[in-house]
Amino acid sequence: MQLAARFVSVATLSSILVACGATTVDGTGWSGSDGSSGSEGTSSGDPSECSEDADCAWRDTDDDVCTKAVCQYGRCVEKLVKHTPECQCHEAEDCTYYEKKACSSVTCEGHVCKKSPAPAGPAPQQIAGDCAIAMCDGTSEEATKQYDAEDRGDTSNPCIVKTCDETKGLQTTVLPNGTACGDDGSVCFQGRCISCKPQNPTSCGGEGPGEPANDSSATPAHFPQHTPVCAFTSGSDVDWYTFNAEDKALTHDVFDFRLWSKAPTMEVCIYAKCLIGSPGGGCATKLPGPNGSQGCCWSGDPATLHPRWDLDCTGTSEDSAIAYVSVRAPGAGACEPYLVIGGY
Repeated sequence: MQLAARFVSVATLSSILVACGATTVDGTGWSGSDGSSGSEGTSSGDPSECSEDADCAWRDTDDDVCTKAVCQYGRCVEKLVKHTPECQCHEAEDCTYYEKKACSSVTCEGHVCKKSPAPAGPAPQQIAGDCAIAMCDGTSEEATKQYDAEDRGDTSNPCIVKTCDETKGLQTTVLPNGTACGDDGSVCFQGRCISCKPQNPTSCGGEGPGEPANDSSATPAHFPQHTPVCAFTSGSDVDWYTFNAEDKALTHDVFDFRLWSKAPTMEVCIYAKCLIGSPGGGCATKLPGPNGSQGCCWSGDPATLHPRWDLDCTGTSEDSAIAYVSVRAPGAGACEPYLVIGGY
């Protein structure tokens, strides 16, 4: 009795499943009684909306000749018509063939590009930092310039002074190295405001990058090329630095350094150990340096001291080398700040 009941239940379930599978509904709501998806040429998924542009006419209902519905990859999409006499534009940016001058504006009205003079007053577009203001008269497309002493551009750098001259325009002056540019001991150096304040203003010869190890040529500090370095020295202290002088194409491969200090005299020595050959140029008589390098020394007033050496490694066109630099200030006090920038 139980076996018969189970057989009837299974048979009933099978009939229900067959009945349910006889009709399917796809994503468009179209249904078919034969189990198909309701679209021709597709086996599953959404059917194609169109095969040609005419199939999309139902979507183009805005009466705008500058938009039309087209068939792309079986779907109806809206397409903007541009660059025809009736459809010059959809927004002002489409009117690129109009030369927009300082005192004119271009708009897109009814799909037609229109240019009109800007209202009288300052022009919509100004050139910052030219010590002038462009003015419109309300009728002409061209602007006239009036002197504006306050139009000096970015004046946030305290080491670069910008002024306006009525005849010469913007004038830029870089303040001398050592000019105070802050309350924290910062000074101007090569047009930048650099903080160079010692922790101990009475005895700071041992402060600075790599101290005290860099007092020896055997343990020089890394020198970041073309970045200002603040360090401190005394009359007897010598600071040593090193970096890779890499010969690069299309560049001037020259040792070039600038300094600032209140010390009356500074000495800078540059030593090079060529990867190939021996160092040439720089000075007539080379001095022995660390690790078999050879070099030259320059000394004088830090304000005018400009060590420069066009390195030429002998026997090769490859002028790469390992560089060593020493800095000292003979006769300086116990705490002498200095700034140095340079590289290869």
